[in-house]
Formats: sequence, structure tokens, C-alpha cells
Amino acid sequence: MLSKIIAAATLVITSSPALADWPQFLGPTRNGIALDTGLARQWPPSGPPVLWRIELGAGFGGAAIRDGQIYMLDRIIDQRDALRVIDLESGQENWRFEYEATGRTSYHGSRSTPAIDEQFVYTVGVFGHVYCIDHRARQPVWTKHLVEDLGASNPKFGFSQSPLLYGDLVILTPLSDQAGVVALEKKTGNIRWQTAALGNLAYTSPLMATIEGVDQIMVLGKPDIVGIDVNSGQILWRYAGFQCRAPIPSPTPVGNGRFFITGGYNAGSMMIQIRKHDGRFEAYEDFWIPQYGAHIANPLFIKGLLFANCTTRRNKDGLVCIGLGGEINWLTGPMNHFDMGNMIGADGLIFLIHGKRGTLHLIEPNATGLRQLASAKLLDGEQIWAPLAMSDGKLVIRDQHQMKCVDVRAK
Repeated sequence: MLSKIIAAATLVITSSPALADWPQFLGPTRNGIALDTGLARQWPPSGPPVLWRIELGAGFGGAAIRDGQIYMLDRIIDQRDALRVIDLESGQENWRFEYEATGRTSYHGSRSTPAIDEQFVYTVGVFGHVYCIDHRARQPVWTKHLVEDLGASNPKFGFSQSPLLYGDLVILTPLSDQAGVVALEKKTGNIRWQTAALGNLAYTSPLMATIEGVDQIMVLGKPDIVGIDVNSGQILWRYAGFQCRAPIPSPTPVGNGRFFITGGYNAGSMMIQIRKHDGRFEAYEDFWIPQYGAHIANPLFIKGLLFANCTTRRNKDGLVCIGLGGEINWLTGPMNHFDMGNMIGADGLIFLIHGKRGTLHLIEPNATGLRQLASAKLLDGEQIWAPLAMSDGKLVIRDQHQMKCVDVRAK
């Protein structure tokens, strides 16, 4: 496979120290919350300054950011996947790495967000290509394939998972008959451990959590949610009380072994609690909200409240504020929804993009009602569903043909 690689490297990567990095899907702690502070609470009528704009192929791939460089997986005319490395400050593409990946799928285009450590970047392509690339040398180190090597089936909507890094491991979820979850050694791609089959393919990404002092991987699959010991691959617990036809959002941690679970296709939402009893982990339902579920966007836990963009094919309930006891504090409703746009939190604020209009909304989270501080149209077209990313007060957003970097710092 490596013989088919098309690689290009043009400029040396620059380094910008002391940035609040966004090195993986859902940010530094994989909960959708950025570490940035000092952000603006108001924007001018024209919106926050757009620092730069670049053209992209179609898709939904999100940005990862480390040391002032953006890493994102793009698609090129249904023929190749391309890891593009872009300077956060200027928008200049410093280098790229391409490989052959011919084909189309429903809602074609890129899907996942890369994961980056000090030396390597890891990607998962829409057709199951997994790469470890040395971002210092700008060369591939090893490659795997979720179908050919790990027995996965090509899903209808393409592989959408984003890799999870832990210590010297990279965690993937083939959810195949051969391997449910697999831990690969970062430097070699060798399998450290793998679980037995865990059910059918889902579109979620694994989450790292520490529960009762045990580091474990949490995977929302079909039909079960499972917790797996990250060091051994032992399945610690299962929960079968949440059913979704095509799970997309990953679990949202709220602390003390509690996780908010949600999905589209009228799956609703729930809170589960993981406890250790007589030396064994067990999962319990805390509360169940059958009427509201987020189809694509991961919910946020911010200021002690849960915020979910609950838009499915049948219901457009908009942004819903949920208390930790399961109470619905408020929702914007079908007349003021945000389609299936994504959101992140930072500096006590929510940045939410409208999935059809491309309007960026700045929201102050609270328990009494929607408090919008500012809004501006920044993107075009429909299916604006990709995750957002932030570093050093710069918000990175994209639609189906472009990426923009927006300065949201206070002046």
C-alpha cells in the first residue's frame, strides 16, 4: 500500500509555543471544551474578523491543532485522502500527504479528525485507511486498514471515527466480528490487544475516562455501550438500555462516573452512571429523555448544565438545556433551531454554527433561556455539520467547500 502513496512536502513546519492546542476530536480533553480565555462577548455587525479562507474538498472532516499547525483530512475528487497541514496564523498549506482511496459513499467526503502527539499524527479515512505519519519527517511510519486487516464492514455513511491516543497506544473501533476495539502500538502499528466482537458498526468515536481510579475506554456502539480497561482490553461493563439506529455523538462526561448519551432517529437521550459494586463495574440509568436527541453534534457540559442541539429528521427542537437531574430547562423550538450544526464551548461561552445557513452564534449558557450575544453569517450552503476547533483564540470552521479561521479574541 505504501507504494501507492503520493506525498508532497513543501515548507518546514513552524512552531508557535504556548498555544491552547486542540490536538484531537473534541479538543484537549475530548469533551468539546477549549482551554482558551479572553474571548470577545460581542462582535461588530460584520462578525468577528476572518483571518483567512482556503478551498477544501467536500466533507465533514474536522481540524486538529498543535503547535500552531492545523491537521485535517480532506478528500480529493473521490480518488484520494489527503492529510493537509496548514499554518494556523496565515492559512498557508505547509505540506500534505496523500494516498489512493477511490470511491464514494452516502454524504461523500471526509469524516474524521486526526489525532496528534509530539511526533506522530494518526488518521482514519472514510474507507477505513489508517495511517501513522511522522509529522517531523513528513513521512508515513505504518498503515492499517479497518476492513482488510481488522475485519470491519464498510458502513453506509463511511468510517467516521476519530482515533484516540493513550500513552503509547492508539485506540480504534472496528466493531467487527474479528475485533470490537483494538489497541495498536503508536510507533509500530502492532496490536497490543483487541476485544471480541461488540456488536454492529456505529459512527461514534471512543472516549477516555477514569472511573473509580481505573482508566477505561468508553464506546457507544450497537447494541451496547461498553467500558474497556485500556491497559488489558478487558471488558469491564456493558449497558444495553440505549438503542439508536445509527449512533453518531460520543458520550459526554459530566463527572463522578456519569455520562450523557444521545442520538438521532428518535433515540432520545439519557444519563448513565457507572459504579463499582462488590469489585465489579455496573452501569445504571439515571434518567431518560425520550423526546429529545442530538443527531450529529456532541452535547456540551458547561456551567453545570448540558446543552444539546436536538435536531433529527422528524423533530427540530433546536438547542435544549438539560439539568443534571434530567429536567428540561428550556429549548429554542422548531421556529428557532440550528439544523444539525456543531458547537464547542470556550471561556464560558458556546459557539454554535447553523447547519444550513452557515451562521455562527455566540451563546452565553444559562438555565433560564437562550441568551444570544452575537451572530454572523460566515459559511455557505447546506450540510455544515463538521466539528469546530479552537486554538489561541482562533476558531476554525468549515462547510462543504471551504475552511475559515475566525479571530474571536477580545480586543
